[in-house]
Amino acid sequence: MRKFLTWLPAAAFLGMAILIISKTVKVPVWIAYMCMSLAVIISPIVKKILLGLGIGKRRVRNLRACISILLIASTFLINSSKLPIWNENGDGVELSQLEEPVNVREKGKTEETNRVSGSKYNADIHKGVSAVREGISDRIDDFVDEAAAAVDEVDAGNEESEEESADQQEHLREVTLVRVVDGDTLIVDCDGDQVRVRLLEVDTPESVHVDSSRNNEYGTMASDFTKLYLKNKTTLYLSYDEEKEDLYGRTLAYVWMSKDVNIENREDIETYMLNAILIKEGMARVTVYAPNDHYQDIMEELQQKAQEDRVGLWKYDEYWKITQNIQEDEMTP
Repeated sequence: MRKFLTWLPAAAFLGMAILIISKTVKVPVWIAYMCMSLAVIISPIVKKILLGLGIGKRRVRNLRACISILLIASTFLINSSKLPIWNENGDGVELSQLEEPVNVREKGKTEETNRVSGSKYNADIHKGVSAVREGISDRIDDFVDEAAAAVDEVDAGNEESEEESADQQEHLREVTLVRVVDGDTLIVDCDGDQVRVRLLEVDTPESVHVDSSRNNEYGTMASDFTKLYLKNKTTLYLSYDEEKEDLYGRTLAYVWMSKDVNIENREDIETYMLNAILIKEGMARVTVYAPNDHYQDIMEELQQKAQEDRVGLWKYDEYWKITQNIQEDEMTP
C-alpha cells in the first residue's frame, strides 16, 4: 500500500502534465498514457526529492495522497474538457469526439447524409411540382384557347347556317293550294294567278290523262294519296331547280309543306318535301330530266328502300311490270 501511495502522486502528476501537453502540441494522445506508465516506474525519484526538502515521511505520505487526489481529479476534468487534442492524423478534434462510439459517429454521418439528401430531394420535389404546375397552367391556357376557338368556329358555323337558311327561305315561293290534279300535279294560287305545278324528279301513274287508256288504278291510288296528304294544307312553298317551266308551260318545282326548313338537310327533305315523300311512301318512281337533278341521289336512295320494303305501289307485281314497260319506252329513241 505504501509503495502504491509512493508511486501514485508522481504517476498522476506526470500523466496530467503529459495530457496537457498533448492537448496543445501535436502529440498523439496514446503517448500521454504511455508516459503515465513510465511515471509509475520513476516515482521513487520524486519521493527522494520530497524527502530531501526536509519534509517528514508521514507528511510526505499525506501530501502525496492529497496531491494524488487533486491530480487525478484534474486529469479527469481536463480529459472531459472541450480543449482540442491531436489524434494520429494530426487533426485537431475534441477528446470527446475521439472517444465517441463508432455507431454514434456513423449515426451522425447517416443523419448528415440524410439531411443533405433530404434537402436535395425536397428541392427536386419543389422543382418537379413547379414544373407540373407550369405544365398544367400551360395546358389550361391551351385548352381555353382551343375552347374559345371552337366556340368561335361554332358561332361562325351557326351564323353561316342561319344566313344560309335565311337565304334558302328567301328562295321558297309561298303559294296557296287550289286543288290536286293527280299524284304529281297541283294547281296553286301564286300572286292571284293560278299556276299548274309539276313535281320535279317524280312520276306517278296516270289517272286523268286525256288518253284514258293510259289511266290505271295505280294512278288513282297515287292521286288519292296526294289529295289525302294535302287535305288540310292550304299554304305551300315552292323551290326551283335549273328550269322553272317545261315545254307545256307547267311550273317545275319541289313542293314544301313548311317554310322553316333547310332545303339541303336530308331529314327536312324526307319530312317536308312532297316530292320525296311520294318516293319514300312508294307512290311514285324517280324520273329525272336534266338539268333538273338537284336531289337525284336522295330520291334514288329512297326509291331503293321503298322497293326493298315493298311499300306503297311496289307491293303490287303488276305495278313493277308497268314501271318496267314505261322505262323501256323512255329508253326507246
